[in-house]
Amino acid sequence: MIPLILIFLLVFVVGPMVFFALIRPTPTWRQFRALIAITAGCLGIGLALRFGTNGWGRDPVQTFAGMTLMWAAWIAILALMVQRFRAIDPGDGMRRWTAIIGVLCTTIPWFGLASARLMTV
Repeated sequence: MIPLILIFLLVFVVGPMVFFALIRPTPTWRQFRALIAITAGCLGIGLALRFGTNGWGRDPVQTFAGMTLMWAAWIAILALMVQRFRAIDPGDGMRRWTAIIGVLCTTIPWFGLASARLMTV
């Protein structure tokens, strides 16, 4: 039960905070490249942990680290998309709605985890 509470706090508190930190600056090409690098790095390491070793599912630390890295890649790609939209339309409405929708999207993996847990318990 405690791991699910920690994951819940991570997804619903830390995730949106990281997302807001990534979208705070105004969109620039340098930031786009940085977000692409973060996405590729997190996803590459996460997938290497998932498919590169036999510890996935048996070693809780490796499984949690891999899932966290893939989720961080998810947040970075959301931030990249939001910044891309903001570069196209720098208006206040676009800033507001992309922030709201992006924060909601950072929590999508929680619902997948909760659904999988309901199916196995």
